[in-house]
Amino acid sequence: MSVANPALLRRYRAQLFTATWLSYAGFYICRKVDAVVKHPLKLQFGFDDEQIALPWTIYLIFYMLGQFVAAWLGRRMESRRVLAYSMSVAAACNIVLGLLVDSHQASVLLWICVTMGIHGLAQATGWPHTVALFANWTRRSERGTLFGVWGTCYQLGAVAGKGLFELASPSQTAFAGTKFAGLTKSPFSTTEKQNTIEDVTHYNNFYEFGTDKSDPAKYAQN
Repeated sequence: MSVANPALLRRYRAQLFTATWLSYAGFYICRKVDAVVKHPLKLQFGFDDEQIALPWTIYLIFYMLGQFVAAWLGRRMESRRVLAYSMSVAAACNIVLGLLVDSHQASVLLWICVTMGIHGLAQATGWPHTVALFANWTRRSERGTLFGVWGTCYQLGAVAGKGLFELASPSQTAFAGTKFAGLTKSPFSTTEKQNTIEDVTHYNNFYEFGTDKSDPAKYAQN
């Protein structure tokens, strides 16, 4: 853009600043949700730690490989087109992941892994191509200051992603209630009042601190 029309240049720069900021914030919103649903997925499907780590590991591997794909695409396609396609794919992956969770298929873990791999490739294009657009429309002398402001996109995007999860998902208590809905009380259960935290932490049988029940709390702190 020529500086012959400064007002038009300022308007285009503001539009690009806003569009790239929202673009990368959106990438982070889609990305962070995947990380914060690990525990609910464990409760719903009974995954162990290795199983729940597998989709995220695949995502990171494909994210790494996607960096090379992003560089290759950058030499053959406009960054704005790459971002349009990759944002659409990332959003679609989140929708597919939600449908998979609700499908209750036996092979759900496999398809979650496949979707996370595709998601990783799409996410990998976000940073290099938004930064490329930003750099092309800023002067070297102002780039550091502007980039400091623009860089808030991924921080606020991450916060927004976690916030959306809290708003849209049932509480952890609800997940636990679903998981253990069929349990019944033991015949040895009691209706007596539970011990207080004070009782639990100050009434113990650690005789190395003394023979009195209150000795552990008295002497252990030293």
